[in-house]
Amino acid sequence: MYPHGKAMFNVHCFVLSGMSPSDTHIDMQQRGLRHCLSSDAGQCEGLTSGMSDDFRSPRFFYVLKEVILFRRSWGLPEEKDKLMSKLSKIELARKINSVESELSLEKLSVIYGKAKQLDKNKNDFSKLVEEYGHVPVNNTFWKIWNRDTSIAMIYKEEMLVSCGAIKDPFPEHRRKALSHIDIKTNDNDINYELGWIVTHPDHQGKGYCCYLIDYLLKKTPNVFATVRIDNNNIMSILKGFCFLSKMEPFRFNSNGNDVYSFYHIIEK
Repeated sequence: MYPHGKAMFNVHCFVLSGMSPSDTHIDMQQRGLRHCLSSDAGQCEGLTSGMSDDFRSPRFFYVLKEVILFRRSWGLPEEKDKLMSKLSKIELARKINSVESELSLEKLSVIYGKAKQLDKNKNDFSKLVEEYGHVPVNNTFWKIWNRDTSIAMIYKEEMLVSCGAIKDPFPEHRRKALSHIDIKTNDNDINYELGWIVTHPDHQGKGYCCYLIDYLLKKTPNVFATVRIDNNNIMSILKGFCFLSKMEPFRFNSNGNDVYSFYHIIEK
């Protein structure tokens, strides 16, 4: 049942999670992770569905993730997509909780509003998206800024560390993006685009963009998003927020990058 042996499994978890082998073994016994080592995918499914009280534990998340990766390497049957989707949502929740803790301690501040009404922040915003998001700050950018576009920003002290927007796109841009998604609802329900999601490199990995996406979706849940096909990180995050996509690459113009369209909608 353990091709590489229990000891090797425990040491592997120790290296990746920072836990001692003995702690890992105790954790496995106490939390029932041993079920994930069985050949019955249903047992693993049952474990992940009952994690509401424990998902805030980073140790639990990482050990469970490594169990699943080990099961895959052994070729044991599992419902991979379901399990990894659940793990993605658990990690998103953990990151959002972490940012909320920083906000409660007043280490961070969030600014939200219509872009055209936040003139004092537009230089910080445009600089961040241009320098680290590779967004051209040109006439098109400012035209979208001055439409019915909403932005959200996280400041740490006086520094803008992360930003995002619900953009009011031009009709042709919207039509082309929606033509590449397998939408099962009236596309008139999707008028806005999630975008300009950027975090400063010195502050990445802290969950700031996850928090902003969650924040923006609570304001405007029915949106589409376009993502470069090589941006695996943001695609993984969007899937964690239940965005859907046909994964059909296209370009907005001949000089543009290949992108995928995603959409997120709350049925009425």
